[in-house]
Amino acid sequence: MDAPTIRPVTDLAADWPAIEPLLLALHTHHVPLVGNPLLEDWAQRHRALLEGSLASGDGVALLAEVDGVAVGFANGAIRRDPDVVRETFGYIDNVVVAPEHRGTRIASTLTDTLAQWFRDRGVHELQLSVIAANTHAVEVWRALGFEPLAYRMIRREA
Repeated sequence: MDAPTIRPVTDLAADWPAIEPLLLALHTHHVPLVGNPLLEDWAQRHRALLEGSLASGDGVALLAEVDGVAVGFANGAIRRDPDVVRETFGYIDNVVVAPEHRGTRIASTLTDTLAQWFRDRGVHELQLSVIAANTHAVEVWRALGFEPLAYRMIRREA
């Protein structure tokens, strides 16, 4: 397998047909872990969120391609939270790799590329959320140098 090419998404409309199935695979994997069904219009909602993030100038989206075929996707944005403390960080929203390309360091390469994008904009802290029951993802993020900062807890009411 050739090394992946990582490129920024500059035309979301043109790249969406390659991005959508990757995100569907990610969301489909998460549904049984969180117990909430995927909304029928999830794709339109997700695309609108990406469009807003990219248009703001504080967001980035990346595609990983092998031989011109999309095999991975990542996106994130600069977040500023001055409510109580001055805090600016790069938030990684999604990193997904096609199943047949997992274990080939594409997630690591996408994450490193996101990190460089944030550093180029003066942001030197990265944050993300991971579903606790997704133990493989937790292990991957730990291997990439991430550590727990806070716990988001849930209690379902009948």
